[in-house]
Amino acid sequence: MVLASDRAAAIDALTRRDPAAFLCGETLSERPDVAFLFPGQGAQHVNMGRDLYAREPVFRGAVDDCCRRLRPALGLDLRTLLFPEAADEQAAARLAQTAITQPALFVVEYALAQWWLEQGVRPAALLGHSIGEYVAACLAGVFTLEDALSVVAERGRLLQATAPGAMLAVSLPEAELRPMLPAPCTVAAVNAPDLCVIAGTAEAIDDAERKLAGQGAATQRLHVSHAFHSALVEPMLDEFEALLARVKRSRPQIPLVSNLSGDWITDEQACSTAYWRRHLRHTVRFAEGLDTLLAQADRVLLEVGPGDTLSTLARRHPRLAARPVLASQCHPRRAAHHAGQPRRCLAQLWLAGVAVDAAFTPASGRRVPLPTYPFERQSYWVDAAAPAGKASTARKARGLEDWFYRPSWKRLPAIALQEPVLNEPVLDSPAAAGSVLMVLTDAAGPGECLLKHWQNRATPLVQVQPGEGFTRLAAGHYTVRPGSREDFAALLREVETEVGPLARIHHLWSLDAESAARPPDEILERGFYSLLAVAQALDDVLYSVADNVADSAASERRIAIAVVANQLEEVTGAESLCAEKATLHGPCKVIAQEYPHISCRLLDVQLPQRPALQQRFVRQVSAELFAANGEQSEEALVAYRGPYRWLKTYEPLTLATPPSSTLREQGVYLLTGGFGGIGLTLARYLARQWQARLALLGRRASADNEAVAELETLGAEVLVIAADMADAGQVESAIDKVQRHFGELHGVIHAAGVPGGGMIAQRERAAIERVFAPKLAGARHLLAALDGTAVDFVVLCSSLASFAGGIGKVDYAAANAYLDAVAVMAMRTAEHEVVSINWDGWRDVGMAADMRLPEHVGIGAQQGMLAFERIMNSPMQPQTIVSTTALHDRLAMAGDDVLDLLVSDLSDTSRSTHPRPLLQTAYVQPSNELEQGLAQVWSDSLGIDSIGIDDNLFELGGDSLLAIQLLARVRGIYGAELHPAEFFKQPTVRALALLIEEWLIADIENSDPAENRTLGAKA
Repeated sequence: MVLASDRAAAIDALTRRDPAAFLCGETLSERPDVAFLFPGQGAQHVNMGRDLYAREPVFRGAVDDCCRRLRPALGLDLRTLLFPEAADEQAAARLAQTAITQPALFVVEYALAQWWLEQGVRPAALLGHSIGEYVAACLAGVFTLEDALSVVAERGRLLQATAPGAMLAVSLPEAELRPMLPAPCTVAAVNAPDLCVIAGTAEAIDDAERKLAGQGAATQRLHVSHAFHSALVEPMLDEFEALLARVKRSRPQIPLVSNLSGDWITDEQACSTAYWRRHLRHTVRFAEGLDTLLAQADRVLLEVGPGDTLSTLARRHPRLAARPVLASQCHPRRAAHHAGQPRRCLAQLWLAGVAVDAAFTPASGRRVPLPTYPFERQSYWVDAAAPAGKASTARKARGLEDWFYRPSWKRLPAIALQEPVLNEPVLDSPAAAGSVLMVLTDAAGPGECLLKHWQNRATPLVQVQPGEGFTRLAAGHYTVRPGSREDFAALLREVETEVGPLARIHHLWSLDAESAARPPDEILERGFYSLLAVAQALDDVLYSVADNVADSAASERRIAIAVVANQLEEVTGAESLCAEKATLHGPCKVIAQEYPHISCRLLDVQLPQRPALQQRFVRQVSAELFAANGEQSEEALVAYRGPYRWLKTYEPLTLATPPSSTLREQGVYLLTGGFGGIGLTLARYLARQWQARLALLGRRASADNEAVAELETLGAEVLVIAADMADAGQVESAIDKVQRHFGELHGVIHAAGVPGGGMIAQRERAAIERVFAPKLAGARHLLAALDGTAVDFVVLCSSLASFAGGIGKVDYAAANAYLDAVAVMAMRTAEHEVVSINWDGWRDVGMAADMRLPEHVGIGAQQGMLAFERIMNSPMQPQTIVSTTALHDRLAMAGDDVLDLLVSDLSDTSRSTHPRPLLQTAYVQPSNELEQGLAQVWSDSLGIDSIGIDDNLFELGGDSLLAIQLLARVRGIYGAELHPAEFFKQPTVRALALLIEEWLIADIENSDPAENRTLGAKA
């Protein structure tokens, strides 16, 4: 099947076989049937179905009818939220409210089902997920449309009125997960054999997240406000059942799979109020429902709703075999493909043999007879040995005495001022094509002098101020909300259209003489969150990493981001500092690691105190930002103090053991995050070596009894305290409890933390705030509560990520950079020692507990205890770095630590495999040794026994985490250092092979000429 708008497009599609337009499939049987899948809450988004609403009368009519019927119950016209006139965050926020979400999903899914019926596609079976089962029941005739709408609206209202909660997706089978769950948590859904969702109070889910992460389970927080299918919904059950009793229910006319059993619903169940009551409270057994549907070998699955959530889950199912799984709509981040997706699905159904309406066949035209079957040729290839590739460079094991470093500053020569010429490429590359400079600065502030200088010498220039929303004040002059991804995306679109291609962004919102007067949240908004929003908007507008098809010219665009800030770094020791600004290190480091075409520099300056020094300040900053040779990686962070230019370095630190130790026999020590991996390991050390009296602080009220018993066996007296580090009152109360119980307090180890993780494009504020809370608010509240307390020391457990970054670690790196800054500031004024320890990854505890890592990777538990002992027995530095590998080499490959950690997960290739699913893409077998090797890696990782070189990783059931793991394996085999952002644009074996070849060629060209000649001779 070819999708084309004219003759030329048809010829192009047939010639190039572009997977977007050239579709292949096999007839499954003489009369295959279709099962409709209806997604549940979480699939909603603004403008879902907008293209269909604009051009398809059947869909539009159903939406209009439903919205008219719902208006009295909702008190609004739902279409104003579904299809707002412009980008509207308020509409998105209201649509995310359960009372609106559930009827909105019902309307769109019901209308989409009516469109499919109009095309002649009649479902033989129905399966909904949670609220989606009501759409299925309505389509099957259990409820009339009028009654279904009233029930769904009331269901949403009652759910919204229940107590808030949280939900967490966990990559574990249900049987393994249930024994690991804290008592308040419930298994809310079983979505795949190895993927469940749990629900409960926010506190219970936080505890479960830490516990599961500590045991190596992959987790992801869901963006919901309530804990569906948990005990928190029980207060509404009686009222909901009473409502159902007033509604007529009939036996289903289309076979319907039950969420409760995963089997076909009976007539008695469908007509029972007790069934729908239990449906609201108990586990959604979607995976078992798929078992039931897929028992019929010629059944095609079609997701009828916004997005591709259920079809993605279905593609992971081992019984899927060679049959298509289709989604009526694309993922919301692939909005450009929405318009063509329903017709693409219709074509794929036809290819599978499903009967569709005759209207799909053009009324006119010429039919050309073709052979009735393909002339398939069997190839007999000699199996090639697995490619040896380049051996990955082994990390050289080093003795413990070589693990320690401290930050230092080196004075550099000044840079001569080069007048900015913005109509030339930003970087030394022919692919760079930008010319516009965008400056983020206040209307009147320290950056005004810089702005005036650049306005006089550099055109075109765009000025952006903080404001209440995206507004065009004048030509080239705008306001945006600093942390709004949507505002920056709108800004970039207008600049690209009205001004010209963007080349540079100069971020001056953290250049502020009034930081001391601003609340911490405002500093973060103007700093960290605004820089994150800029990167996300660039992803949305210029790079479209989330799309599998990206414009090649846009993907090569070079953008240079420069952040100019003050109060950031301690160079001379006399500067005033602002710890919240230290969070800029996270995005400044990680943006460039995740986006190879975006450079990101950080310039720390002191504001001129006298007008006479202002011109020097302008010259220094301009010289730095418009350096003739572009940005050099080793100078990604530069500071200016007076006339001098400084570069941050890290020098080895020798820790000699003095006669006495900072630690005390039977000392009293408080450990926040005391039941976490690092916290509990250090608690064991203090118990064994010092018979310490320990206070272990965690968010949960109940203690880990096994851990407490172990510590007491080792000689410790243990006090367990439940407190939230983000709550100042609870932290102060915890310190008071320790002192009252033990009579004194000698030291504190702040090891509390929440595992973060996720690519910048997918990070959302709620998830970031959970990472920030124990580190930022926790450290602030802890030091405030200890003010005036005669403790010996406070240790802040930080990470190498604070300055090394890491793919997927933008928030984690920022939070730990904050701890480093807090330690530097506190050592100036606190009466006790404050040290931030930048730990390398721990091998045997925390998130890496169950990973099979080699001995030379990371810190073992015993080694960590010895390293801690050395630090505590030596004169304390504000910041001590612990790196098991040479730090200079480590920073040179910053970002790869995530890949190093995950690659071990792919070492087990003994898992069972299943046949390749029937995709929209034609199967093309690997044609050379490299493609064969890569296809085998994919096969081992996905459990699919044959992979075509044009198969899309995400259509095969993969996700971004698996993509990063695959790149780790590729690096280990071939030595190629590839950016995930490049791979995400076209995640196929063919594209990956090209990326590897390009990398290897560039690596050879950049190597020593003599070595090139040797390689050439060998070739």
